[in-house]
Amino acid sequence: MKRVLFTLIALSTVAVTAQQTQEDTPAGTPALLETANGKKAKVTLQKLEAGNLTFVAGSRSMTVPADKISSLTFSMGKEDFDFYREQQVVSGEQVTEIFKQENLSTADKLDLIFKAVLKNTEQSYNDGDFQKVIDATGPVMEKYIQYMPIKNNMRTPFVLTYNSYKSLGDYANATRYAEMLAAMDDDKMKLMGLVGLAQIALDQNNVSEAEKIKGELPEDAVAASLYLQAALQRAKGEPKDAIITVTQIIEEFPNDVEILPASELLVAYCYLDMTGTNSVITTNSAMNTARQVKNIYAGTAVAVNAKKLWTKLGGPAVEAEKEARMAELEKEREEARLAAEKRRAEEKARREAEKAAAAAEAKQSNNETTTESE
Repeated sequence: MKRVLFTLIALSTVAVTAQQTQEDTPAGTPALLETANGKKAKVTLQKLEAGNLTFVAGSRSMTVPADKISSLTFSMGKEDFDFYREQQVVSGEQVTEIFKQENLSTADKLDLIFKAVLKNTEQSYNDGDFQKVIDATGPVMEKYIQYMPIKNNMRTPFVLTYNSYKSLGDYANATRYAEMLAAMDDDKMKLMGLVGLAQIALDQNNVSEAEKIKGELPEDAVAASLYLQAALQRAKGEPKDAIITVTQIIEEFPNDVEILPASELLVAYCYLDMTGTNSVITTNSAMNTARQVKNIYAGTAVAVNAKKLWTKLGGPAVEAEKEARMAELEKEREEARLAAEKRRAEEKARREAEKAAAAAEAKQSNNETTTESE
């Protein structure tokens, strides 16, 4: 009962503090703004439009070029907190544990709760529960999405939400997010957006659009270019060539954690395309490749998608049959071992019995000899 009461007090404190923070600022999105020269200020964002950021600082409304802003740090307001609680993104127990830390200010505790939300969301993503990610972040993300071109602390959940939309085939939202990524100055984010737009185009059988996007990739994005080349080859009915291209990726970019997993999963689909043709490739080839990707990249969304393909191709049944065979072989080996031990024990007992009999006979013979001598 005491723990429940403490939890209620903690939740109430968070809500009140977040509400007070929200009431102390004008309408808009509160953030900590850092300029290119390192100066920081608490502001309320109004809009980002045509490369210019409009915000309220104190009693002044200002509009400045977005490229003059180094970063934005968003904090959790009451509306966000209430939403996260309703969606069970953060539990009452987690809030309670954070509020037990007496050496932290309320603002610091709110920040830790916000980080717990992000961590829990990332865990849902790695578990492959893409719908849960969207439910937890999609509605909240809408007020942050326009500010994504500026570096900020919501980019990670933004990317998770984007990939979740893409994995679930929600191409309208996935395209919207990918276009935002492609418009960023951050090279990694920009490349992610361009590759994503090409993937979406291919999923919708728009080969020409995917080819156009491939041509827009930076010259140094060799691995990504090869990946899209392989994806295009598969889309054009050239799975063998696609596999050769992926082999080049594996050889030249073995440490590319972004491109390599998707490339290896692409091979599984290429094998699937080749089944039923004049090829020795069977469904087992696709299933085994999907299983390898599932195991090697466990804990990632690619692994989850690989598991879906592996399951669709009957992987669990094959795995269960294999385990049953292994269990039977292990049983046979154990029975053989026990039988061998039994034979060795019987042989040892026989030898010991013969030895004892020989010793007894020798003793008897000695006794008889001694008696005759007397």
